Amino acid sequence: MTGVRVLDAVALGRIVRERRRELGHTQEEIADLCGVHRVSIAKLERGGGAKFPIVLRVVHMLGMDIEVRRRG
Repeated sequence: MTGVRVLDAVALGRIVRERRRELGHTQEEIADLCGVHRVSIAKLERGGGAKFPIVLRVVHMLGMDIEVRRRG
């Protein structure tokens, strides 16, 4: 997957879930690798309630980056 514009938490959650599945991991495995509870991964994938430091950790663990750029 190349650059994808993420406009809301639901879209980010969908991307995280797709990548996790692509890599063949369960939510539990990713949670263990990131040092968080599985519920945190589930919340992230549903698009709500995940704390930003956890989002960053999970995205990094899945081999992705979050990039912030100015629009226009």
